[in-house]
Amino acid sequence: MALPSGLNPDFNHGATPHETCITQAAALEGSAGPPAEALPLSISTDNKDSDSLESFWTPSMRSSPGYLVNPPDHPRSRRGHKKSRGGCYNCKRRKIKCQENQPACHNCMRIKVPCVYPPRHCPKPSQPLYSPSLENTSLQPTPTIFSASDMRLFHHFIVNAYPHLPVGNDSVWVREIASFSHSYDFLMQAMLSLSAANLTVTSTSPLYSSALSYRGLAISGLNTALSTPPTCKAHADAILATCWILAAVTMYLGESVEEFFTMMRGISLVLSQGWASRYGTSFLKLEGGSQTEVTVSRFRDVPLVPGHLVAEAREAIEMMRALEMKGVEEEVFKLQAEIVRLLSVSSLEAYLTYRKIHDVLSVIPHAEFQAFIDPSNTLAQILLAHYVALLVLMAPIKSREWAGRSMGTVKRNTVFKLDSIWNNVPEDMRGYLYWPMKATGSIPGIPPYLKVMYS
Repeated sequence: MALPSGLNPDFNHGATPHETCITQAAALEGSAGPPAEALPLSISTDNKDSDSLESFWTPSMRSSPGYLVNPPDHPRSRRGHKKSRGGCYNCKRRKIKCQENQPACHNCMRIKVPCVYPPRHCPKPSQPLYSPSLENTSLQPTPTIFSASDMRLFHHFIVNAYPHLPVGNDSVWVREIASFSHSYDFLMQAMLSLSAANLTVTSTSPLYSSALSYRGLAISGLNTALSTPPTCKAHADAILATCWILAAVTMYLGESVEEFFTMMRGISLVLSQGWASRYGTSFLKLEGGSQTEVTVSRFRDVPLVPGHLVAEAREAIEMMRALEMKGVEEEVFKLQAEIVRLLSVSSLEAYLTYRKIHDVLSVIPHAEFQAFIDPSNTLAQILLAHYVALLVLMAPIKSREWAGRSMGTVKRNTVFKLDSIWNNVPEDMRGYLYWPMKATGSIPGIPPYLKVMYS
């Protein structure tokens, strides 16, 4: 298809395609047994087409910015020397002090041996998992040494940066989850990552590298946590909370919409393990259609999106009907076409249909999902670009998910960048990207939809 005149996005066309992020979904993809069994964790760099963690690890992942496991670039505070009680097995055997860094201590990293820690036990039943208020919450010592900067990020998380999903759980995030986060390093690191990512796009704070570093640590720790089933409510909630947080991080960093869908798929897989029914959960309204019920109560009076913008989306959808699609691609396209139709009728119905795209990509077999997010799948890349544009078009609707919370002054015109998709789509097919580029402000001289709708 010919490229429309004027379409000259300011992209580096020589950039390498995006690298799919390794996530917590991988460990669950490989679990074929009941929830009580350990979730397998086998790490490989072979990208095999199988339902195992191996299919999520790619050789490029180890050099990906999202997998940085070095500590953030601000100085760490030091604490006085005391006997190490939570050190790794190697340090205990060598009778030396373990720094207890996660995922590997400095001693093991220096001599290049695997670093394995003893399993962490949940709080005793006589100890409350959380206090009724943050003022009464007493944080206990944690193996990770947190600096004053870390504590400022933690404070920002519980005040402004906690996830808005699942809907209707604001109090759970700032009370229950925050109060036992010190017991699970991967949860705390995810919280610090989200806080830094939030500040990156809502302020002038240069915390992008810190967000990436903490995210890498959180993903590594979460994969380790998923190798064995949780032992109590707090442990199960820590894993689920970390999954939600990492999904939110992908939206703030905005590097890859494929990564976001992988994270959402991971959340679905964690929920399917049945841990909430086995141990209980602090999260509210997770079962059945409860999330839909909460959503409906917030979206009843949402005004329609400006008609001229919907008309442009409709024209783009009509142009895509010339493409031959089948399977998952066809199903996603039909949902996108229905969303555009409903945007002129009911904002609530359009939003509920938008959520079905997440449902579809969360339940399809692993091999089909991997094929869908493959950068060489041109049809899927075009559909993902349209998903990003629809996300921008529906911004006034989706803001109701936040229930009055401020998302901050976002310093960008779209949630997810489209440069990698532009690079992945063959030149003769890039005409189908015209509307997504226009909606996201990627075409010089054309105002993005967010500025049009909020000006």
